[in-house]
Amino acid sequence: MQATLEELKNTQIQLIQSEKLSSLGEMVAGIAHEINNPNNFIYANISHARNYVQNLLEVLNKCREFSPEVGDFLNQMGEEVELDFIQEDFPLLIDSMEQGSVRIRSIVDSLKDFSHLNESEWKSVDLTEGLESSLTLLEHRMTQIKINKNYQTIPKVNCFPSQINQVFFQVLSNAIDAVKSNPKQGEVTLTTEDHSPDFIRITIQDNGLGIPDEIKSRIFDPFFTTKPVGQGTGMGLAICYQVIVKAHGGKLEFKTQQKNGTEFMIEIPC
Repeated sequence: MQATLEELKNTQIQLIQSEKLSSLGEMVAGIAHEINNPNNFIYANISHARNYVQNLLEVLNKCREFSPEVGDFLNQMGEEVELDFIQEDFPLLIDSMEQGSVRIRSIVDSLKDFSHLNESEWKSVDLTEGLESSLTLLEHRMTQIKINKNYQTIPKVNCFPSQINQVFFQVLSNAIDAVKSNPKQGEVTLTTEDHSPDFIRITIQDNGLGIPDEIKSRIFDPFFTTKPVGQGTGMGLAICYQVIVKAHGGKLEFKTQQKNGTEFMIEIPC
């Protein structure tokens, strides 16, 4: 009976994971399309706007040189509309718009990398890229957190990229939650290690308060969560375990000390 219940739990986790992956792929495809189209118009027209204004300012300067009376009139009008300030500020305004548009592109690209749209098959990928994509998506939550990166050069591995990226996202999200409960400066340390031809290890370590002894044995259990009702499903780490151990034949382990943080080790076979 116990074995049957365990098998039912695992089957349920796999079904939930499959549905989440499918839904995420559809959602990201829609977001990428809806954001990219208008953003491409913005980005493509920024250089034209910059050139048009520069041409207009050159015409004004030529008019001043051509006619002193016109120059006096333009100077008077310029004071009223603060033309000198506009000439100084407009290039900065255009630059900031361009940077914003580039940032939107970067976020959309990270979403695509994260979910690997239309790439649900087993393929060769660089795990560091998936880690960086997950970091980008969580950047808005890390404003007061120091991120340390100890990256070795690692070879590509064969895996299901979207599943692995969601593991990175989940473990990183948990690390962010952990350090926010610590009154000290929050730190998250990411490490990649090359142990080929056997495996690649990704380590995600935080300096939070650690995992209490009484729940260590349950953190990979389905539906177990320490978060308030409505803030957690208890499926995050259970799905991570299924992805790494069951689907990829790897290892997902952790070390933790009270008040000294937690370290998750993810090993993917080469």
